Amino acid sequence: FNLKKHYKIEHEKVSTICKECERKFPNSARLRKHIYLTHEFGDYHCDHDGCDFSSTCRLELFNHKSAKHLLLKKCEFNGCDVVVPRNNYHVHKKIHQKSRSFQCSWPDCGKNLYDAKSLKDHVRIHLNFKRYRCKWPDCGYACEQRTNMITHIRIKHFKLPHTKKRQLELNISMDSYPNPNEYIE
Repeated sequence: FNLKKHYKIEHEKVSTICKECERKFPNSARLRKHIYLTHEFGDYHCDHDGCDFSSTCRLELFNHKSAKHLLLKKCEFNGCDVVVPRNNYHVHKKIHQKSRSFQCSWPDCGKNLYDAKSLKDHVRIHLNFKRYRCKWPDCGYACEQRTNMITHIRIKHFKLPHTKKRQLELNISMDSYPNPNEYIE
């Protein structure tokens, strides 16, 4: 007896169809979820400050919030009016949640940082640690951040303008240049 074969023959041929939009689903659980998210009607209001959007469809409210409000997040701490990209909010939140309890022990520094990773990155500055090295012949440039290395290669070796904005203004296409990552060690 082969359970997978049995399931395919006896159960997959019976598809569940949404009566509202005629979309097919592999099982009734998926159909129920679809109906709940897409077609359940009620009175749905956007809870974002200053927004008066409302809809009778939960999916429309979800799409509205995704498009209009989820890219930015206002800081929730009293007295802080900072608005940051949602994906960086956790970084900003550290300012309020933690004291700068990670202190650099390098002589004459004493800088306080929020977390162990920030301290580790900071100490690398004192150690003159250069993680990335340029592989361009006879160059020898090294730096801590990959973005700085890519900028170095673009400007110094590819002779491109200092900013991508200027590059676009001059109609310079990167298609005729090699990938800068090929020159990073």
